[in-house]
This record gives sequence, C-alpha cells and structure tokens, in this order.
Amino acid sequence: MGQTKIFMLLDLPSEDREEFISKSHEVNGQVK
Repeated sequence: MGQTKIFMLLDLPSEDREEFISKSHEVNGQVK
C-alpha cells in the first residue's frame, strides 16, 4: 500500500476506514 493511501485512511472516520479496508483493492496488479 502506498504512503498516500495510508494517509487517506488516517483521515477517514473509523466506519469509512473499515468499509475502505473491506473492499478489495488492486496493489501492483494483484487484488488484495
């Protein structure tokens, strides 16, 4: 995960953060 994504997560309210983390996202072409 890139640094910018980490900072984005820190700025999110906890419920939004959990939703964001629960979604699969692609990292270097691989779905995490």
